[in-house]
Amino acid sequence: MDADRFDRLTLSFAEIRARRGLLRSAAAAVVGLAGLTGLGGPGFGSDPEVAANRKKKGKSKNKKKCKGKNKKKCNGICAKIKKDPENCGDCGIVCPDDAPSCQKGSCTCLDECCVDEDCEGTEVCQSGSCVCLDECCVDEDCPTGGVCDPNGTCDCGQCCFNDDCAPNENCVLVGDSRFCFCKPEQVCGQVCCPAGLDCVNPQTSSCT
Repeated sequence: MDADRFDRLTLSFAEIRARRGLLRSAAAAVVGLAGLTGLGGPGFGSDPEVAANRKKKGKSKNKKKCKGKNKKKCNGICAKIKKDPENCGDCGIVCPDDAPSCQKGSCTCLDECCVDEDCEGTEVCQSGSCVCLDECCVDEDCPTGGVCDPNGTCDCGQCCFNDDCAPNENCVLVGDSRFCFCKPEQVCGQVCCPAGLDCVNPQTSSCT
């Protein structure tokens, strides 16, 4: 065999070995990639059992129960359903304005009033108490015989208070209504002496 032919054979064997080495390296890379993808998510070489286990663990973590008595998971938070006015008795039950407090899982009002409708007549609810801002809110705010009208004013007939009468008169209840009558000390015969004057002769009804 001459030298040139020998050199060509040697070169051919070297090229074949180089190609085989390149193929072995590529195969190793593919195996390594398959191993990595098998650790978790879907894809070439992934392990279905491993992925299923990871998914199962994620679900169990989301379903983790709340610790403590009378607690329930509502929208991702552990709510005290016996006291939480946003989740009173169960998730999503919001206490209304007329019963804003949650006690033992039921909405209730803890004050004298929570809204105006809790008060009587024309009273209004302020800071949990019924307050009357008018002359009267219920009939009991008026003198005997008087009634509280829708405008918050006592309606008693001719008068409700002495100030509703002349200075020489008193407001007196007669039957179911009240009337202005001359003060006893101002009576002079058949007249009622004006305020500031005295009766000098009842027989002639003279005031001076």
